[in-house]
Amino acid sequence: MSQSRAHAVVSRPEDVLSRICSEVTRITGVQLGEKQSHMVESRLQKRMHELGLREWADYFDYFEAHTADETEKLISILTTHHTFFFREFSHFEYLEKTFLPAFLPEVMARPDKTLKIWSAASSRGHEAYSLAMFLEHYKKTRNASFNYKIYGSDVDSESVKIASNGVYHRRDIKEVPLAYLADHWIRGTGDIADFVKIKNSIKGNCEFFTLNLITSSAYAKLPEYDVIFCRNVFIYFTPEQIKEITQNLLKKLSKNGALFVGISETLQGLGLPIDTQGPSIYQFKKEKSASAPAATANTRSPNLKVVSPAPTAQTSAPIAPATPLRVVCVDDSPVILTLMKSIFVEAEGFKIVGTAANGIEADKAIREHKPDFVTLDIHMPEMTGIEYLEKFFKPGHPPVVMVSSVSRENTDLAVRALKLGASDYVEKPALNQLKERAEEIRLKARMAFQSRSQTISLNALDQAFSKSYEKIPDAINKCRGLFLTLSDRSKAKILLEEMVKDEVPIVLLIEGVQSQLEQTAQVCSELFGRKVEALVAAKKLPKNGIFVADVKSAFRGFGTHYKGPQFSLMVLGVPSKPVVTEVNAFSGIQILLEESDSAKARHPLADRASDLFPFTSFPALSREYLCKKSGS
Repeated sequence: MSQSRAHAVVSRPEDVLSRICSEVTRITGVQLGEKQSHMVESRLQKRMHELGLREWADYFDYFEAHTADETEKLISILTTHHTFFFREFSHFEYLEKTFLPAFLPEVMARPDKTLKIWSAASSRGHEAYSLAMFLEHYKKTRNASFNYKIYGSDVDSESVKIASNGVYHRRDIKEVPLAYLADHWIRGTGDIADFVKIKNSIKGNCEFFTLNLITSSAYAKLPEYDVIFCRNVFIYFTPEQIKEITQNLLKKLSKNGALFVGISETLQGLGLPIDTQGPSIYQFKKEKSASAPAATANTRSPNLKVVSPAPTAQTSAPIAPATPLRVVCVDDSPVILTLMKSIFVEAEGFKIVGTAANGIEADKAIREHKPDFVTLDIHMPEMTGIEYLEKFFKPGHPPVVMVSSVSRENTDLAVRALKLGASDYVEKPALNQLKERAEEIRLKARMAFQSRSQTISLNALDQAFSKSYEKIPDAINKCRGLFLTLSDRSKAKILLEEMVKDEVPIVLLIEGVQSQLEQTAQVCSELFGRKVEALVAAKKLPKNGIFVADVKSAFRGFGTHYKGPQFSLMVLGVPSKPVVTEVNAFSGIQILLEESDSAKARHPLADRASDLFPFTSFPALSREYLCKKSGS
C-alpha cells in the first residue's frame, strides 16, 4: 500500500480511533470498544489541540512518528483515574475487624515485624495513602507495634509520578475522616497554597512503581504480599484476562493473606483455589483434613482445577453491624432530610430513628431515641447547631457529624463546631450532588461512632486552612440584595437581624413598587423594626443602610456601581419573568435561591444560581462569598 493510500485510510476519525484503541488495548489489556468511543474521541481531540493539530490524519502521522512516547501519553489519557480516599470503606472495616486481629500474630513473629500490602491498581495513590492512614490509626488505637510497607503500582507512569509525589488539592482530602486525617498532611505555600502534601512519616512507608498487570513477566521480581488490593480494574478486562491476572496475583499472595477486588467485581466461577471471605474479599482455600482427598494440598498453586464454592455463613465475614446504627438527623431543610433517608438505609447498616428541624427539637429527639450518632446542620431557626453544641454537648452525648453549607475553613462556624465537640464535618454539596457524597457521609458517620470513646482534636491542617468570615473587609464597596415580597416578611426579618451585623448595605428588592416607594419604605420600617429608606435609582450605598427599591427600575443599575464579586443576591420564592430578565442582565454576581415548595420544579434562575438552600443559610453563604472575593 502506498504512503498516500495509507494516509487516506486513516484520515477519517473512526479509522484513527480504531487504530489508537487497538494499540492501547494491545499494551494495557483495557477494552476500549464502542461504549467508550465518545470518551476516546473527546480526549483525543483535546490531545490534538495540545499538539496544535487540526486534522485526524495529521495526528495519525504524529502518532506514527512518536509511537513509543505517544502511546505512553495515550495510556495516561485513556485509562480511568476516578478514585478517592477510603473508597469502598467496607474493605477497611474487614481489615480492622477480621483480618488484622487474626493475621498480626504471624507478622509479629517475623524478624522485621512488617506487614506488606500491594495496591496493584493504585492510580494516583489515593488507595495506598488511605491504607497508610488507616494502619496508623489502627496502630495508635490498639497500641500495636508492627511495621508496614505499602507498594503501589499502576500501568500509567504519570499517575505513578503523582502518587510518588504525594501532593493533592485540599478538596481531595476533605472526604477523609478526621480520625484518619490526624496530622499526616501539611499545607503548601505560595503558588501551591491550595494543595497539601503527605508527611514523610507516612510517605516513607509507601513505594510506587509502574507495572502492567497483563504482562506476566512483570511479576517475577515482586516479593510476597500479605494483602493485595486490586480493585475496580477488572471491569476493563475480559474474563480470560481476569483469570490470568488473578493467577499471577495469587502467586504473590502469602498463604494466609487476603485479596480484595472491587465491590462490583467477582472472581466466582473462574476455577481459582480461593474462598470468599466477604464482599469481593478472597483467601486461599484451607487444606483438607488428613482423611480428605489430597487434591488440594498445594493451596498456593493457581493451576488447581478447583471450583470456588458460594460464600457460606461460616466463611462470610459481616461488614455492617449486626444491628443498624441508629441516627437522628437535624436539619431545617426537608429536602436534605429526605436525602438523608436515602443515604442512611438499613442495607448500608443504618436506621434513621428521628429527625429535627432545629436545636430545641434535636435535644428532645436525642433524649427520646438515644441514637448512636447525630448529623447536625449549623443554620437553623430558633436554635442553631452551634448553639445546640454549646448548650447540650457534654460527656456521654452521642457523636455528632456536622453536615452544613458552611465551608470547613470557616473558623467562626465550622471550626468552632469541631472545637465544641463535633466528631467530623461534611460540607453540604449542592442539592443535586448530595447523593454523590453519600459514601463520604456514611464513612464519617461510621468513624464518628467507632471513635466515640476517643478525643479527636482539630488537626494542624484544618487550622492552617481556617479563615475568619466574621467581618467582611471593605464593606463600603460591597452590597447585598434581597428579592422578596411582603409575604416573606417573617423570613426577611430573621435575615436582616443576622445581616446587619456585617455593615454591608442591604437593598430590599420588591416588584412593582416604584410608584409607592415612600409608603413601602415606611411599611418595611414598621415590619422589620429598622429604618428602611426608599431608593429611586441604583447608586453606591453607605454602610449599615437598609433600602427598598423596585426591581425593574433599579436592580440592573447596581451593575455600574458594584462589580460582580461585590454583590450577593438572595432570592426568596420564585420571581416573575420580568424580574428574571433584570437579574440575568447583572452578570458575575452571587445568586442564592431559597429551597421551598414552590421552587421544587426547575427554578427560572437555576442556571445562574449556586443552588437551592434553606433561607437560614443565606447570611453565612453570602458572607463567605463577599469575604473570599475581597482578595484578603
